[in-house]
Amino acid sequence: MAFKRIDVRLAEQFAREIEKGEVMMQKTHADLAADVGSSREVVSRILRDLTHRGLVSSTRGQIDFIDKKAIVALSLQ
Repeated sequence: MAFKRIDVRLAEQFAREIEKGEVMMQKTHADLAADVGSSREVVSRILRDLTHRGLVSSTRGQIDFIDKKAIVALSLQ
């Protein structure tokens, strides 16, 4: 896991939720950072990029999965 890019690690976590049928995740950026072994600032930057790419929508304490197929594809990299 330590050698995977952070965006891929986040996508893997999102893909696991998508597989369960979830359309969103209730976690803070700090929680996600702890889960993937990174800092909150890095996670926030990556979530902003994923938002610009149309994959997710991020609000305070909640991540909505917009393009589920693209998230799963990113998780497989």
